[in-house]
Amino acid sequence: YHFEKTYRLIFPSQMVILNSMTNFNGEIADALAQALFRRTIWAQQFNVSYEQYIGFLLQSGLIVYDATNSKFTLTPLGRTFWEYLLSNNIPLKIPAMDIIIEAPAQ
Repeated sequence: YHFEKTYRLIFPSQMVILNSMTNFNGEIADALAQALFRRTIWAQQFNVSYEQYIGFLLQSGLIVYDATNSKFTLTPLGRTFWEYLLSNNIPLKIPAMDIIIEAPAQ
C-alpha cells in the first residue's frame, strides 16, 4: 500500500532522481538534485520549495541525506520501491513531463 500511495503522489522529475540514483551507485549529489529541481514546473510556476520537493522522497523513506558529502543515498526501501515498479511493469513516468525544456538561445 505504501508503494501504491507513493507512486500516486510522486512527481515525474522525482522519478528521474530515483532513476539516476539506481544507475549511479545509489547516490545523487545534492547540487545535481537541486539543478534538476530548478528546471521543473514546481520550482518555476508553482512556488514549491526545494525542501518540500526533496522532502517527499525523504519522508517516504526512499532516500536519506548524507551531510558529510552532500549526497542523497537510496535506501533499501527506495531500492525495493524501484524494483516493485519494474517487476510489475508500472510506468516510471519518464520522460518527465514536469521539466521545462528551455528554448535554445537565438
